[in-house]
Amino acid sequence: MNDFAGAVRAGLVGGLEAMRHILAAAETHAADNGSDVDALLEAQLYADMFPLWRQVPQACNVARRCVDRLSGKEIHDPKRPEATLGALRRHLDETIAYVLEADPVAIAATEAEVLTAKLAKQPVSLTGRSYLSNFALPNLLFHVVTAYNILRSNGVSVGKHAYLRPIIEAGAPV
Repeated sequence: MNDFAGAVRAGLVGGLEAMRHILAAAETHAADNGSDVDALLEAQLYADMFPLWRQVPQACNVARRCVDRLSGKEIHDPKRPEATLGALRRHLDETIAYVLEADPVAIAATEAEVLTAKLAKQPVSLTGRSYLSNFALPNLLFHVVTAYNILRSNGVSVGKHAYLRPIIEAGAPV
């Protein structure tokens, strides 16, 4: 596998695995405190921001769009999952499998190709490498960190290691 395709895979899977660890922390917190995990899933930082349960499909859609765009496929977002822990886990599992099944040769071919994406409904043109490092990964990690912050603001004891370890273990580029 070429370095660029490997970076795509590692970066996206690392971010999604971090989201999985964050959801596990929410579940552990709810079980340990006799509280309802659904209340955590509905929690949000601000009224105009998505709740925790919406951060998961947002992160998954970023990963899928990245793979589709870099593979030259038509972009297709799957149906949004239910707001349950089980459905969100399945959505993460399906998205990780989707990333891992992506054609590394097709992805490698777009490393220097100029691609167009939309940021706040405005087109931006970037090479495949810039798209990954300056658009897709920061966007994916925004949703992961937002989920982390939602849990922290609701008293969940989740450390920075729950965020960083899966990214490091996936071999994500710095």
